[in-house]
Amino acid sequence: MEAMIQTSFLPEKRRKYLSIISIEGGAILLSSIVWGASEADFLPQWAGTIATGMFLVAATVSVAALTSLGLRPSRLTAEDRDRIRREAPQLVYSLFIAPISAEPESSTSP
Repeated sequence: MEAMIQTSFLPEKRRKYLSIISIEGGAILLSSIVWGASEADFLPQWAGTIATGMFLVAATVSVAALTSLGLRPSRLTAEDRDRIRREAPQLVYSLFIAPISAEPESSTSP
């Protein structure tokens, strides 16, 4: 639980976590694009199989990196705890409440 809190709220942990998640998502997305292209015969079947496998291995490696690097717990200093207390409400507000409270765009009809 402490690792998730650190990952969510400490800026240096958040950057590492989001970078690894981005690599994972990109690898999964690319594997699905390559797989679809090979199934639609835009790519040769052998090339699609190799590329899809490579992207899925990259995604698996990023999951392992996320577990070992991105979610590695560390000791929180008193300064880190104070920073979390200060920044947490603003972060939660910006992620969840601000998008909901934003006014919808007005549509103009001719």
